[in-house]
Parts: sequence; C-alpha cells; structure tokens
Amino acid sequence: MLITAEELNKNYTKSDIVLLDCRFNLADKTAGYRAYESGHISGAYYADLEKDMSGTVNPKSGRHPLPLPGAFQAFLRRCGVNTDTTVVVYDEVSGPFAARMFWLCRWAGLQNVRMLDGGQKNWERLGYPLTKDIPPVKNGTVVVTPGSLPTVSADQVSENIRTGKCTLTDARDAKRYAGEEETIDPVAGHIPGAQNRPFSQNLTPDGYFKPGTELRREFETAGITADKPIINYCGSGVTACHNFMAMFLAGYGETTVYPGSWSEWIRIRHVLPLKSSKDTAGCDLAIVGIPFDSAVSNRPGTRLAPRALRNASSMCSWEKPYGWDFNVFNTLKMCDYGDITLDYGRPERIFDAIYTGIKPIVTSGAGTLCIGGDHYVSYPLIKAWYEKTGAPLSLIQFDAHTDTWADAEKRTDHGSMFFHAVNEGMINPKTSVQTGIRTSNADTMGITILDNRYLHQHGAEHTAQEIRRIVGNTPAYLSFDIDFLDPSCAPGTGTPVCGGATSYQAIQLLQALRGLNIVGFDIVEVSPPYDHAEITALAGAAMAVEFMSLYASRPREE
Repeated sequence: MLITAEELNKNYTKSDIVLLDCRFNLADKTAGYRAYESGHISGAYYADLEKDMSGTVNPKSGRHPLPLPGAFQAFLRRCGVNTDTTVVVYDEVSGPFAARMFWLCRWAGLQNVRMLDGGQKNWERLGYPLTKDIPPVKNGTVVVTPGSLPTVSADQVSENIRTGKCTLTDARDAKRYAGEEETIDPVAGHIPGAQNRPFSQNLTPDGYFKPGTELRREFETAGITADKPIINYCGSGVTACHNFMAMFLAGYGETTVYPGSWSEWIRIRHVLPLKSSKDTAGCDLAIVGIPFDSAVSNRPGTRLAPRALRNASSMCSWEKPYGWDFNVFNTLKMCDYGDITLDYGRPERIFDAIYTGIKPIVTSGAGTLCIGGDHYVSYPLIKAWYEKTGAPLSLIQFDAHTDTWADAEKRTDHGSMFFHAVNEGMINPKTSVQTGIRTSNADTMGITILDNRYLHQHGAEHTAQEIRRIVGNTPAYLSFDIDFLDPSCAPGTGTPVCGGATSYQAIQLLQALRGLNIVGFDIVEVSPPYDHAEITALAGAAMAVEFMSLYASRPREE
C-alpha cells in the first residue's frame, strides 16, 4: 500500500512504474497544477481531482462523484498504465488527494498501486531530484473493472442507519462534523449515527502515516471497531479514502466508502439547511422521521414518507418563507434527527419504540416536527409531550377524519388513537379542535369540530380565529393529516376524500395561527407509492416549513 521515498528512488525510472502527482487545493483549484509545473518527480503525470478523479456534477450528486469508467480508463492509458504496471501516487504529504487516486485505482481493478509515504515534501527533504519536464502522452492498455472495492449509495447508508449493522465514520474535521462551522457545503452537520475520525489524525507531524498499531488504537478509542462493517464518508468522497487507507494499515481490511458523502447526502436526504445530528442539546426544533404504516386501514406506503418529504424539500426555498416576516432558518436552531428505528416484525413494540425514541428529544427541551408514517404515530408522540407539559394538551387537528372511533380493544389503528388519547387524559377535548373534517362520526369525544363546510363557508382567516379562541394559550399539539387537503392537491395518501382544502387554504390557516403555544407537530399519511410528480410530498414538505415558522412565532420563555 505504501512505498518509501528511499525505495521509490531506487525504482522510479523503471518502465513498469507510472507516477501520478495528485496535489490539489480545494480553495485554489489551479494551485496543484502550478506546483506540478514548478517541480515534480521525474516522469510523473499530473492527476487533477476534478478533471481526472471525478465525474460530472449534477443536482443530486456530491461535489466529486466517481468518474465514468471509460473516462478514467482513458486517463490511465494516456499516462501509460498497462495491466502489469505499478502505479505510484503522491501528494504534498501522505495526503487525501493521493488517497483518492489510490482508492480509485483499486476500485477500478488495478492491483499494483502504492502511495509515496510522506509525499513530495519528504522526497525533497531527502534531497532527491525534481524536474519541470512534462512526460509525453502514451497509449497504455489497461482495462478497468469498476466496482472492485465496496461502495454504498445513499439508500444503503439510510438502511444501515436504520438497522445499525454498520459503523459510519466521518473523516471531516471535528467542527464540520459537529455542525459548528461549514465552509464548503450549504448544510452543516453529519449523517445521523456517524462517528468522527478526522483524516488529519492519521498522519504524523511530518506527514507520514502513523504505524498501524497506533492507528488501530486511536480508531478503537473513537468507537470505530472491527466487530461491524465500516462505511467511510467525508464531504465529497475524498478524505474518506484517506480513512480507508488508514484502516487498512490498522488491520481492518478493505472497508467501504460512500463516494457521494455529505455533499450528496444533503441534496437527496437532508436538503433543507438543517444541521443533521442526534445531539439536540441547544436545538430549538428537531425534525424526526417515523417510517411506520402498519396501522393503516386502506392503502399503505406511508413508511416511505420521511424520505420522500426530505427529497421534496429540495424544491422548498431556503430563503424567508413566503408570508412570514422573518427567515426561520436564521431564527431557529434546528436539526434533522433522522428516523426512529422500528422493528416491523414486532408490531406490539411499535408504540414503545416511537415513545422511547422521541422522549429524549422532548426531554432535552427541543420542540419536535415529526414526519410520519400513518396517523397512529401521533399517539406515542402526544404521550411524550403530555408527560413533558404535565397537563393535558390541546389538539389542533387538520384532517378529513376525526380519528376518534371507539375501540375497546386498543388496537394499533390509525383511526382510533385520539379516542384513546382523550380517554387517557392526554388530550383536553374542551380546548381541542378538528378542522377539515368531511366524514361522519357521531362520537366527537367533546372535541370542537370546524368541519370542511365551515372552513369553506367562513374562510381560513375566520376558521383560524375560532381555533385561537378555543385553544387559547394552552400547550397545544398540531397534527396535520395530508388528507386534510383535497386529492387534487395531495393524491398520494391512503384514504383520500374529495372536497378538501387547497394547499393555499392550509398555509393561510397555519400562518393565521402564529403565536399559539404549540409544542410539537406532525405531518402524517403521505403515501409516496400513490403520489404523482411528488405533488403530495411537496405539499407535505411545504407544510413542514410552515410548522417551522409557526414554532418560531410561539411565545418564548423568559
């Protein structure tokens, strides 16, 4: 894997060795080539991170996607690489750009690849010669076989987060990992559940890789052990390759790399400008996914909604939301907590899993904005908030159905959870209100119903004022079933009912509720399999942004 300067000096002129100078600077993208022109190891070709080691960036890719196999093969052939060639890569020191090229060559099926330990800096320190001569283009014969090293997609990372079967390792510096600063990507934070191992800690002060035993001890101290498969990521798939090399030296074998890394993740998983973290200390509002749909009575699919709403949020403006006089993204400290892990094979444990998953967030002092999931998920969420406030909550429910159907057996059902919540004293029906209702249920449990006819006859502003009168300044929980909207605005749901509100009416209602003491929110019953052109997911994401602004407008504790 590594080659010393002394060993290279004895062999670098041999015809079966190709040298690749990989020096690069993310802040000055021509600095690497200028350094190459001013002096490099004789015979070395220059490998540019963005031209030779990366593919074309697109709206859903990371900053440095993998190069197309054909393009990478053509580059290697121009450098004279054949099947039996030994490729030696180097950086200023044992740096990340050479590590990226090392990993790419191995991923492409090349077996004889080495990195110059200590880089050109060490080569010069030992007095070995440099040249300014540019080697000629050659016609190598290498044939690449991409996929020779393990990689994962964003979907596979999400699945590993859910199952906990892998250790996810972030190679960025500690401040970027913690979301305290972000100088490159538009969103700060890290992928939920990731451990931090800054790649810079892999090197000695002189720029050499540390000994394998020392590296292993440091990895284990950081909680990165060999008992589970390891996935490496970073900002764009570059420094993750450095950790890949360090882990190999530490005896971990060939670990997995997530090439898209954070810059891809935030585009297709966490795209609003939110810190992504499970640390809610100091957080005003936590966004939490609850992928559950086993309580539906009709069409399933809502377990896919957290992912769909995050994806659709890429179409929501990061600027000041329309209709509000402030930019919530500059007002609240928010984080995307990721999804609560659920075991679908044990449905009897779902309530407790959601409750115990949300309880620490509620206890930490953060508000919650939960993305279901079917409407049953509101039940354990309300329990956690009821215990936090120490008094029954006022329910503000946007829905086509009351969800107060009598259920003596207490089944896991998305149509009876508010019946149980009222009976258990978690909801105060006298200060609760349901709006948008357009189905019949004789037992309202004493909750005021401003039905769909009321909303259309009196308008959103008047309906909002009536909600404010009923709720007052009591602690309230807002639950938004997407079937509150007409199927023309939200076709992707399990039990659509015609004649509902428009998305504009919903936004009017929500904005007119500003200042209420709402402690938590949920958006439920979005079913992506029945959606069209992401209409429903976009509506759900838009409502979530309104919830954020609504939460920011609530009375602040002195």
